[in-house]
Amino acid sequence: MARNFNILTQNIIINQLYKYITPLNIGINDTTRINRFEIAYNIDGYSGDQISSVDDFSTNKYINILTYSLDDLIKQIIKVNPNHIKIDTDGNELLILKSGKNLFNNNNLLSISIEINEEDKTEYKHIMDFFSIYKFKISSKETTGSSNKYLYNYIFKRLT
Repeated sequence: MARNFNILTQNIIINQLYKYITPLNIGINDTTRINRFEIAYNIDGYSGDQISSVDDFSTNKYINILTYSLDDLIKQIIKVNPNHIKIDTDGNELLILKSGKNLFNNNNLLSISIEINEEDKTEYKHIMDFFSIYKFKISSKETTGSSNKYLYNYIFKRLT
């Protein structure tokens, strides 16, 4: 987690985006509480690590971390509604989306970049329904470049 965050902050500095991006090295989940952060690979730049509930974990490599719901994160930490957000959590996307009802009801939020695994048809439908309810439409869809043929990067924009 810290290694990938370091890579992210280096890229923000290299690309001179520090005036526009506020990186936060915290966990986001459906509720604000202590959760297990499973460590799948301890390699710089790798993905696969994810938040899991105390009763649902598949590895003996984990650390306990504080996670926030989206709405609590904005209310308690950020204090201002963002215009754009990116969600890439390797499987917890729907839980996180549902934790941000106040965020998605706020017209300041213009776009969401999110990685979606289309293999789980039920979850995919719930995610699409979620964006429809909050009046967002697909602006773009691209492959992630991973070996998973069902994994896509979507950008949703608010309908005006």
